[in-house]
Amino acid sequence: MIFDWLRAKIEEFRSQSIASKRNQKNISQIEDGTYRDASTFSNSKFNDEYDLACGILKRKLNEHFPDNYHASSCAGYDPQRDYSSERSEAIDKSSSAISCALRKGSGVNHAVELGLKSIGL
Repeated sequence: MIFDWLRAKIEEFRSQSIASKRNQKNISQIEDGTYRDASTFSNSKFNDEYDLACGILKRKLNEHFPDNYHASSCAGYDPQRDYSSERSEAIDKSSSAISCALRKGSGVNHAVELGLKSIGL
């Protein structure tokens, strides 16, 4: 009886020691930026969908919100107008709408539509 209790305490101590070492290893890897755990840091699907949605949206933005360089070759170019700031505001609004939609589980096409609606297109 006492041997069973002692054996159980030794096994408990060993398992706690192993878990503590594993946790310390994980902590040092997280601090170094080398820790990868699929259950904790699984944003690859989100990142892929976000990149795809932003790529689709970028084509529309290039048509309606050119930057200063590309706007200079368009008809009706106004040198007093800051095209880049309008473009950056449109990118900010649309990218936040896309990320919110994807986080809520929407598909890529729906996220792009919401991004376009957020900037009035």
